[in-house]
Amino acid sequence: MSLETAVVEWAKSDVAGVNALIGGRIYPLAAYTLGGPRPILTYEIKSGESLGTHNGPSAYQKNQVEFAIAADSYADCAGLSNALRKLMDGQKFIGIASGWRIVPAMLDDETDIEEQHEEGTNQIVYVRTMTFRMLHRDNTL
Repeated sequence: MSLETAVVEWAKSDVAGVNALIGGRIYPLAAYTLGGPRPILTYEIKSGESLGTHNGPSAYQKNQVEFAIAADSYADCAGLSNALRKLMDGQKFIGIASGWRIVPAMLDDETDIEEQHEEGTNQIVYVRTMTFRMLHRDNTL
């Protein structure tokens, strides 16, 4: 299993109500364009780095996971970002999902909620990006 699979599984687990808000609409960033039903959550796994120890490489790696939230209202965007923060930040994400142990995920950065216009329409879309740092290992190896 991939880290990507673990992140999607965790988001859909509805531990913090994220899936109830997005209705299962979580997509890789590269695979989604605005225009479908909202709110949605996209993600991108940034390149990782292996951790070294005095005895050689560790089984743990560090990655960044960037989420983008798109919603039709400011309140929906803020509500989803609060639920995502509760799901991912700090001790809430320690555990095993899809064979991956993630210990912990920490909020690294988030943007202000921005208004964007959906291309070809006058529809306003509210967008926020949140980046989490993760320390993880694949327990299936």
